[in-house]
Amino acid sequence: MSRASQLFEHLIIARWCLHGAHLDMAADEYARVRAMAAARRDPDTEAAALTGLADVAIQLGQWDSARLLLESALAPPACDRVQPRRLLRARYLLGLALMALGRAAASRAALEAAMAVVGAADATDSARDEICAALSQLDLAGDVPDGSQLAAAALKFDSTGLDVDGEDRRKFGVAARVGSLI
Repeated sequence: MSRASQLFEHLIIARWCLHGAHLDMAADEYARVRAMAAARRDPDTEAAALTGLADVAIQLGQWDSARLLLESALAPPACDRVQPRRLLRARYLLGLALMALGRAAASRAALEAAMAVVGAADATDSARDEICAALSQLDLAGDVPDGSQLAAAALKFDSTGLDVDGEDRRKFGVAARVGSLI
């Protein structure tokens, strides 16, 4: 099996684990993909892995960890070689993380940056609607949703199929592993 096929296979497994609430396994798979992508100097796949790790952090309510992971995924110059659909998802999740951290102006900037790549990402109307809903939430003076609402929004956005690679969600031990990967 080629290395590219291996990376894709691990991304699929990680995404399946994330949506099956197996956060420890998802974090392990995303970390494996990140290491493999970094070794191959593949910024697109590394961005997908970092965004996946941020997804895990969001499900755990670790908004600052998610922010750090997403900022790393979006850092230039590597982000210039990342697929638009991955940029869209990372920017959207960064907007949610910044909103949860009470950084409204930075959240708006990230969400507007996500909206700017909607066309290039060939996004669905649902993805555009989710971004608009998050921007509208920022417009409501002083009404910033709590982390559980934002985590639910992140999962709903993911169901649009923008990131196709790939009960209690707070599994023991995962929080420490996600934090150590930043």
